[in-house]
Amino acid sequence: MGMGKKVVLGGVGTLAAVGIMSAVVSGGGDAEAEGKKDSAASSNSSAGKKSDDSPLTSSTNQKNAPKDDITLGDVTVDEVSWASVPVTITNHSSDTSDYTVEIEFLDAGGQRVDTAAVLETKVAPGQVVNADGQGLKEVPADVTAKVISVDRYASL
Repeated sequence: MGMGKKVVLGGVGTLAAVGIMSAVVSGGGDAEAEGKKDSAASSNSSAGKKSDDSPLTSSTNQKNAPKDDITLGDVTVDEVSWASVPVTITNHSSDTSDYTVEIEFLDAGGQRVDTAAVLETKVAPGQVVNADGQGLKEVPADVTAKVISVDRYASL
């Protein structure tokens, strides 16, 4: 019976150690890592969607706005009626950055019929990356694409 207690206590000790390590790794208050987020980042509530229908972003950086880093090509619809769009990301910021881009596909009436997401990491300043925004639903042949949100964070 004494051995069972040692195993249980050993397990609790291991769990406590894992918990402490997780706290240190994930939330250790590394001010430098926190400071590496886009230097002017704020919540969506303050940046938000502009009246000119610009994409949502968590950045208030107007000099090198993340939305200006994204260019969409022409939408194609494949043989199973799924839409895709070429996405070009050009990092105009001064930091190596990670991007999350959300795209919507719209029918001729302007209604959303599908979405796609593009994630790119470690894009160096000035680097151009080509990706594809791939939809996963059947859509009409005449869809268009629009960026609805883009976030850029300094890579860790």
